Amino acid sequence: MKQGKLFGTDGIRGIAEPFSQQFVYRIGNAIGKYLRREYANPCVSIGRDTRASGKPIQDTLVSAILASDVKPSLLGVVPTPGVSYLTRTGNFHMGLVITGSHNSAADNGIKIFNRDGFKLPRTAETEIERLLEEEPNSSTSPMKTSLSQCLDQSKSAREYIDYLIASWKSANRLSSSFKIVLDCSNGATCGIAPEVIGSFGAKLLLSNVDPNGININPHYHPTSDDSHKSSRIKEVVLTEKANIGIFLDGDGDRVLFADEAGSFVDGDHILALLGSDLKKRGALRHNTVVSTIMSNIGLEVALKELGIDMMVTDVGDRHVLEAMSNNEYVLGGEQSGHIILFEDENTTGDGLFIAVRILSMIAEKGKPLSSLIPEYVTYPQIIRNVSHVRYVEEISSIPSIRHQIEESKSRLLEYGPCFVNVRFSGTEEGLVRITIKGLDRQQVDVEATKIRHVIRKELKATNPRSTL
Repeated sequence: MKQGKLFGTDGIRGIAEPFSQQFVYRIGNAIGKYLRREYANPCVSIGRDTRASGKPIQDTLVSAILASDVKPSLLGVVPTPGVSYLTRTGNFHMGLVITGSHNSAADNGIKIFNRDGFKLPRTAETEIERLLEEEPNSSTSPMKTSLSQCLDQSKSAREYIDYLIASWKSANRLSSSFKIVLDCSNGATCGIAPEVIGSFGAKLLLSNVDPNGININPHYHPTSDDSHKSSRIKEVVLTEKANIGIFLDGDGDRVLFADEAGSFVDGDHILALLGSDLKKRGALRHNTVVSTIMSNIGLEVALKELGIDMMVTDVGDRHVLEAMSNNEYVLGGEQSGHIILFEDENTTGDGLFIAVRILSMIAEKGKPLSSLIPEYVTYPQIIRNVSHVRYVEEISSIPSIRHQIEESKSRLLEYGPCFVNVRFSGTEEGLVRITIKGLDRQQVDVEATKIRHVIRKELKATNPRSTL
C-alpha cells in the first residue's frame, strides 16, 4: 500500500494494535464531513468482524460520526457482503465494515460501501483522503460517546440470512447423507453460515466457528503462498468421506472449496464453472468473464474451449467490479476466491452467496463438484511473498530488481508463454507479491526465487509496517 495514501485496493488496512485512536477518529470525521456534503440527514450502517480490536475502533468511529451530525446504526458482527446488502436494502447512505478481511488478527481496517451496496468509487475515496488532510496535525481528542445514541440493528442480520436462503436455485434439497465440511475461519460468518448452509438438508461438519477475538483466520501467514487455503478442510473431507468442503475467510467475501476427493477448487475453477452454467442458461452477458492478471493460464484456456471470452484486469476486486459495471458483465473474480456474480441483486463478492449457488447446482444436477467443473488444466504458477520491505513508488525503478525481472522473463520465454508480475500488496504494508506463470514448473520456481532474493537484498526495512 502506498505510504501516505489512506485507501488501498480494498478499503483502509493496517496494524490494529496499538492503533491510533486519534487517527481513527479523524477518519470517521472525514467520512462524516463527506456524507454531510453529499446528503441531507445522512445515516450510516456499521458492521464488524470478530477481531478484538473491532469494538474499540467501532466506538471511536461512532464518536466521530456523531460529532459530524451523522446518524450511525450498529449491525454488530456481520460479514462484509452482509453490510453491503443491509446498506442497500435499509436505505442507508453508506455502509462501513471494520475488518481486516483475510489477514491476521493483528490487522484491522475499514471497508466502505455506497448507498447502492457497491464498493465506494475511487473518486469518493480521494475526496475522503482530501478531507482527512485538511487538518493533518489536529490535536482534537476523540469524544466519549454513549452507544445509546446509536440505533441497534444487530437483528437485521436475519434479513441477510433470509436473502441467502432464498437465493437457492434448485427445486431439490441436499440429502441428509450429503456431508459438508464448513470452515468459517472464526470470523464474521460464524453466526450466519451454519444456519444458511444447514437449511438445505445436508449434514454439517463445522470447523473454526468459535471466535475469541484473536483466532480469526487461523490459516493465515503473510509469507505463505497457500495461507488462503485450509489444509484442515482437505483432511476432514478425506477423513469423514465428505462430499464437499467450504472455506470462508474472516469477513466472508471470499470462498474456496475442496471437492469430494479433497482437491482444492479455487476462484479460477469457480469462474469456469459459473461461466459455463451462465452460458448454458443464456445469462452470460456479452459472453465474457472478468478475471485478473493473477488468474492461471488454465482459466483462459478453459473458457476459450467453452466459447467464452475473458477480460483481464489489474489485481483487486475493485478493478473487476469496475470492468463488470462499465461493460455490463455479470461474472468476475479472483483466483483467491473473491467472486462477484450480478444475480439476485447481488452487488459485491459474497462467499456465502457463491457457496449457496454451487450447492444448488450440485443438488439440481445430482453430481459431485469435481464432475461439474469444466475440463481444466492448471498450468505452472507460483506466488511468492516478500515481507518486511520498505516502500518505493515504483518497484522496477530499482536497477537490480528491474534487471532480474527482465532476465527472468527472457529465461521463461524459452519454454513458451509466460507472465511475471511484481507488486506491493494493496492490503498489507511492507509486503511484495511475486507472481510468475510459465510452462516449465521448475524454471518458474527458480525465477521466483531469484527475484525474491534481489528484493530482500534491495528493500530490506527495519520498520516495515505502519499502524492504523
